[in-house]
Amino acid sequence: MKPLIIAVNQDPVLHAHLVVRKDCKAASYADLKGQTVAMPRSGREHCRLFLEKRCTAAGVPANHFYAHVNGTRDCDDALNEVFDGDAQGAIVDGNELAAYLKRKPNRAVQLRTLLESEPFPCAWWPIARSHFRRPGGKVPDGMVAANQNEQGRQVLNLCKITSFDAVPDAYEQCWWTC
Repeated sequence: MKPLIIAVNQDPVLHAHLVVRKDCKAASYADLKGQTVAMPRSGREHCRLFLEKRCTAAGVPANHFYAHVNGTRDCDDALNEVFDGDAQGAIVDGNELAAYLKRKPNRAVQLRTLLESEPFPCAWWPIARSHFRRPGGKVPDGMVAANQNEQGRQVLNLCKITSFDAVPDAYEQCWWTC
């Protein structure tokens, strides 16, 4: 299967961040072993993958590496737990972190990114029916135009998507490196 379109949330390249308090002495994720880390329950899959593959010792599940992985309601709650000292780190999406920086600048200046992930590709939508693969097919065109009307934007917002876009040229290279 080949990707037909990608689902974008503000940026076609995704990053996950391990965020700690600015005054935290940790120099790497290893310094947080046995501590509490917060992560939104509704967190995106690249954040979960980042937690399991880059923020723990090789082969050690996150729930064995950290004392506790708090499932929070959303990104703001995860970052607030770090700010308040209830968690020593938080795993959050880069776009959500940027939004937090704008919404809560007084809190955000007390936080820092300890580790940022490599780029992750956006999710792609494989549409298997052959007539949709032709240029001008109704489903892809309708999906790409979904962010151009209020009802479409509301549906995209529920899915944490801002738009559907054409597949970038280097997409497959990025996908296989993850």
